[in-house]
Amino acid sequence: MALRPPAVSENDFPRLTNNVVVRPISGWNFAKLTDVMVHRVHNGEPMTGEANTARLVFSDGCRNPAYKVLAPFNPWRDDGNGLINNFDFRVFMFQAMQSGDAIMITAKVMACVEEIDCAPVKKIRNFLFGFYI
Repeated sequence: MALRPPAVSENDFPRLTNNVVVRPISGWNFAKLTDVMVHRVHNGEPMTGEANTARLVFSDGCRNPAYKVLAPFNPWRDDGNGLINNFDFRVFMFQAMQSGDAIMITAKVMACVEEIDCAPVKKIRNFLFGFYI
């Protein structure tokens, strides 16, 4: 189970909490949140490229260590319900954002019958680069 983020203090940046809930239809028992992306939206159109997108969570369900300041914790599963996943990250703007621009958040959710199929990937500490892989 992943560590939970601390409570937000008055001096902290505002946080956005993604709560992903899968309904227990057809026998689903567990869920996993992956591929969380934040996109800059300009004139109603999502922008592409590194300057206008941020991949906060990889396809293995681990947060991107490049954005540790914005997302210090991996997504975590609710203790009481395996179909609920949470992910907190700090609110931010892209440098090139203009008045009227917005952000769009996309993510993938995988539902599983067996817990092992939605289990977090074991992370190995990479001491050379200082992050988990």
